[in-house]
Amino acid sequence: MTYPTDLLHQCQQRRVSQRIRRPDLTELRAQLHAAGASSGLDEALATDRHRLFPPTATLETFVSQVLDADGSCQQAVNRLMLNRERPGSVRTGAYCRARQRLPGTVVADLARYLGRSLAKDVPSRWTWQGRPIKLIDGTTVSMPDTPENQQQFPQQTSQTPGLGFPVARLVAIMDLSSGAVLNAAMGPVKGKGTGEHALLRGMLDTFEPGDIVIADRYFPAYALIAELASRGVDVVMRQHFARKTDFQAGTPLGKKDHIATWQKPKARHAWMSQEAFNALPESLPVRELAVGGTILITTLCSAKHAPDSNCKPSTRVAGRSS
Repeated sequence: MTYPTDLLHQCQQRRVSQRIRRPDLTELRAQLHAAGASSGLDEALATDRHRLFPPTATLETFVSQVLDADGSCQQAVNRLMLNRERPGSVRTGAYCRARQRLPGTVVADLARYLGRSLAKDVPSRWTWQGRPIKLIDGTTVSMPDTPENQQQFPQQTSQTPGLGFPVARLVAIMDLSSGAVLNAAMGPVKGKGTGEHALLRGMLDTFEPGDIVIADRYFPAYALIAELASRGVDVVMRQHFARKTDFQAGTPLGKKDHIATWQKPKARHAWMSQEAFNALPESLPVRELAVGGTILITTLCSAKHAPDSNCKPSTRVAGRSS
């Protein structure tokens, strides 16, 4: 007996919602311990011998707090004590202090490990022609106005001193099929080497040969595309507003679809070393095409293997880009 796809999706959504409203601490503990053992993170957490809230218990409680619809520290501590053989005090002070002591690098490494594990188990049919698709995006977040935060993440110059909040910039790499965050970087919003491109360059090892990268119009820079191409990674991005597209030039592939030759910039960016700039190729073949009123650029230069949206379904041919 088969069931409609919509009904299956609704059932799956209900199960996820129920898990979020009522996180199972026993199952969560087992999953975190398995991940910690596989990734070697247990050894990093085992150095702290704090008795009431050791790092592993603190991490479990913190994750359950995030997943719970209540989201309060009190609810998280209550749940932890109910699951202990010898319940202790339900005051939240010790837990909040223990949470602040959690090593940020360990939490970040665990998140990356779990993201890679989720992406690794994705069925090949969820990919594009057998190739994984990874997304790049950036954003900013504000945080409490403390002297420590102001020193590390200064507020923007447009804000009057003392009247604004510290702001951090975030850049994340995500797996499209699973929705998992594979890597992320954070930095201040001003100063040398703090832009999204600079943060992204520190995470380029996240990409693997055969990947396809999708990003918005902020990211199609010559240096980034060249670096990804050298790693066997293709890109699909919206054309940068500052770059003009002339479909009368280059090698035509169809209506408003051609291969252009991008020339190496004459000057390097401030965040790029001279050695990295010298290693860039003198030119790049980049496909530019109009889709739905938007100009896209891509290094998938084969119109046969990667047809534009105006092609009929019957003309689409499976295979890797050339």
